[in-house]
Amino acid sequence: KKSDGLINLETASMNAVHGRFQDADGKFSLEGNPNLEMARQLLHGQEYHDAKASIMRPIDDFFILLEWRITNELNLVRERNKAIILAITALTVITISFAFYAFFLLKRRIITPLSLLEEGTLTLKDGDYSNRVDISSEDEIAARFGDMYWLEDVMVTEYFDKDQKEKQLLINNKMIYRKEGLIFHFLIRPEDSLGKLVAIQAIKPYKAVTPQGIELNVSTMQDVVTAYGEGKWGFSNQNKEVVLTYDGIVFHVKMKKKVKEFDKAEFDTLYLSMVVEKITISNDPKKAFY
Repeated sequence: KKSDGLINLETASMNAVHGRFQDADGKFSLEGNPNLEMARQLLHGQEYHDAKASIMRPIDDFFILLEWRITNELNLVRERNKAIILAITALTVITISFAFYAFFLLKRRIITPLSLLEEGTLTLKDGDYSNRVDISSEDEIAARFGDMYWLEDVMVTEYFDKDQKEKQLLINNKMIYRKEGLIFHFLIRPEDSLGKLVAIQAIKPYKAVTPQGIELNVSTMQDVVTAYGEGKWGFSNQNKEVVLTYDGIVFHVKMKKKVKEFDKAEFDTLYLSMVVEKITISNDPKKAFY
């Protein structure tokens, strides 16, 4: 509608050039001499400029709004990019800081203790059995279960090397958590210099249940045989223990009487009905650590 007035002025101007003018009904039915001055006034007068301005104003407003929206979107993108760059920078700083922390933690908890363990092992190898290796409460096991554990005296066993020429030492350390009901066995060989966790034992009050459903201090040795099949009987008169040994796991009960000669039928009669009092998880179950 705003453009109708502009069109009417342009139409009247073109007709004035050809000598046609509007009648009372607004039709160009009146004819006369061409009036160029009237035509120029119609196209350059104030009315024409006002009509043109009324049409262009909404278009100008549209472009202003469009420019504002584009500028606003660009500002949002810039702010988002700044946030991403800031996050990347923060993550980089955190990663570098964590790397330094991990290095010093590794050095304090693993490298330094292993160095002390190596020195102690070499001392034992030289024949000084009175030397004790201090175990820090900051290692992985102590960090998990605390430092309220009992360190059993080092057991040293002599054995011949593979050439049967020179005796070597086999050292077994135990970290015993009686309150929690857990015992950790570390085996140290001089040729390796470093200790290795080789067995974990669960005793009362620890609530241990094997994947086959054998529950410590609840299930019997008969339950063990039912769940795992026929195992290998073993015994230790010194520690007064009888065990059933399987691949990777050993079940313990107290010995009822000293064993002079192994008799499977007698073991089945005496010990299958007894409740499991200790469970050993070991990568070398033949030793059974009993």
